[in-house]
Amino acid sequence: MKAKYHRQQAWKLMHDNWGVMALTTLVLFLILAACGVLSYYPRFPYFSAFALVAAVTAGPFLLGYNTLALNIMRYRDAKIEGLFEGFRNFLRAFLLCLINGLLVLLWTLLLIVPGIIKSLSYSMSYFILADNPHMSSNDARKLSAQIMHGNKARLFRLHLSFLGWWILCILTLGILFLWIIPYHRAAVASFYHGLTVRPQTSYSYS
Repeated sequence: MKAKYHRQQAWKLMHDNWGVMALTTLVLFLILAACGVLSYYPRFPYFSAFALVAAVTAGPFLLGYNTLALNIMRYRDAKIEGLFEGFRNFLRAFLLCLINGLLVLLWTLLLIVPGIIKSLSYSMSYFILADNPHMSSNDARKLSAQIMHGNKARLFRLHLSFLGWWILCILTLGILFLWIIPYHRAAVASFYHGLTVRPQTSYSYS
């Protein structure tokens, strides 16, 4: 299925969820932005603690946000409190964010292109962990790499197909990001769904 199909699926299923997902995106942005700003203000007595909070909570928030995108693709209601669902699986989400981030950073330091490739390889990790909450973070990362084998170029084209939307977001001083970010996540969730519903394909963790 081409990028256009996933965009159309996401657009159709976002119909009743634009408002709640825009609000959820705003809440997430405000939380992380507040932690980020305070962590860079040396005179604030607890600035280092806020930097730690931002780093530690990034994984659970990403898990919650991606879970919301999956819920939309599965005709389930998206609720703002779903953003915090990732904290139910805090340790695995934190480790997944930490390990993925470190590996992508190391590959990026080697060369930019390998870093992008690894980022695409691990891009399904949070969806996999959302579907398999008892799976280890390492297994979620490995399984993401397996199902993305031979599919990275397709996902990259899906990302590129949103380029016009990202430019439009900048022209609106970032306001449109509140709607385009969840739209993009829903499209990627559709991509994930397309990879995992194929009955002829099986994957192992080895």
